[in-house]
Parts: sequence; structure tokens; C-alpha cells
Amino acid sequence: MENCCGITGKNYEEACQAMMKAYPSIQKIASTERNSISSSHNEISAIMYNGKKLLTSKTYDLTHIVDRIGAGDAFMGGLI
Repeated sequence: MENCCGITGKNYEEACQAMMKAYPSIQKIASTERNSISSSHNEISAIMYNGKKLLTSKTYDLTHIVDRIGAGDAFMGGLI
């Protein structure tokens, strides 16, 4: 949000609330969180704010990654 809209907050949920206030047609905000242990080993999870509360997924431990290009696209495709 900060990178594309200049909207910040003390934490993710507060930033989401500010984003929804600035853009009232937004109903949900989602993002992935990636912890890169190495180039072939990552932990990935997701968070979504639905306008009322923050939802978090479990963390997935991904090993033997060959190419992580497209992971964000796959996440958004699954979300849609």
C-alpha cells in the first residue's frame, strides 16, 4: 500500500483500514508473506483483511524450489 498509494499504518491491519477509507469500493486486501531461507527453500503464507478482521493462513514450508517466478500470480489466481 505504501509503495503504490503512499498509505501506511502502525501495522498491516491499520494500513488496510486506511486504504479502505481512502478507496471505499475496496472490499478485501490480500498479500503473501515469504520467508526465504535459501533460494530453493521458502516458507510462504498469506494474509487478508476483509474490512472487519485480519485473516491469516497457515505457513507452508516449500523445499526443492527450482523457480519461484509465478508464485504471486498463482496466489492471486487461487484467490480469485
